Amino acid sequence: MLHLILLVGTGFAAPLDQPSPEVVAEARRIVHEMIESTRGPYSRIRWFCNDGTTQPPVAYACREHGGGRQHAEFSQQRQRLAELGWMVGTIYASLTFEELFESAPRQQRLRELALELYLIDIDNGWVLQRALGYRGRVQVEDEESSGRQLLLQVLTDSDWVTDNFLLVREAARVIPHGEETDLARSVRRAAIELAELDSTAEPWRAEIHASPNAGTADRLRQWLRRQQREDVVAHGEELAADLDLLYGAAGRLNRIDQLLARIRAPEVATQWQQAVVAALQESSGERIAGLCSALEQARSAVIDVMPAAGRLDLVDAMQGLETEV
Repeated sequence: MLHLILLVGTGFAAPLDQPSPEVVAEARRIVHEMIESTRGPYSRIRWFCNDGTTQPPVAYACREHGGGRQHAEFSQQRQRLAELGWMVGTIYASLTFEELFESAPRQQRLRELALELYLIDIDNGWVLQRALGYRGRVQVEDEESSGRQLLLQVLTDSDWVTDNFLLVREAARVIPHGEETDLARSVRRAAIELAELDSTAEPWRAEIHASPNAGTADRLRQWLRRQQREDVVAHGEELAADLDLLYGAAGRLNRIDQLLARIRAPEVATQWQQAVVAALQESSGERIAGLCSALEQARSAVIDVMPAAGRLDLVDAMQGLETEV
């Protein structure tokens, strides 16, 4: 799968130019070394404070520096790979809107995020293969908060959203942007408790605190089938059920309902929301027709009259509705 890195081009070349053989060879070597490293594209965990200083990973390190966030620091290898034109190991808490949106050509940094996630998904973590369990590399609550702010800035320009609808959909799909809820906090606490019950569950704590997704619950259940302790299995099953509510199919309709409840203004959006609610009550054939019509209407008449936050809710609802269809 390493050859797929070449699909995004380099920062030093025009969009259709091929990188030189020397650049390709160096990039391949760096990627191979990241795959073999337990820290992947990172060097160490640090506090990044709001006053611009960097502090060691000790409790409350940024308290006297205006607050801040803790996450991994990129390695020199990752910095070199970025100089060659490829960004990997994205940390949204450290990603600026200017880097994301103003990258040439045509928001390349934004466009390559989907490819990075694809490689991670299909290639056993790709450059994070041994670093997925690197404790503290990211904090999911910081990633979601930062990702949401980035998406809201991206969605501010109505004309750009209309002209780049597919990119908008992909950005909302791959950039974490969930809002902090009691269930999300409960899931993270439960992951810590599971690791305290059984130290071999530490990778699950790391994943749930860094990058949980729709597949986490099913993979956790597969792991639980091999466990012998009843208390570990019981606690893990409860955790998997809550993960399904947050990210999986079990909680999809509830998540759609919550998103629809926020889509109420202007009038065309309220009418759209009411049509979707009505369609969801229909039998399967009528439901499919009603939801497909609503999805077309969302793109053609609703999204460009919404404020940025409403657009994000609408795009998220559309993805859930497509899955429901």
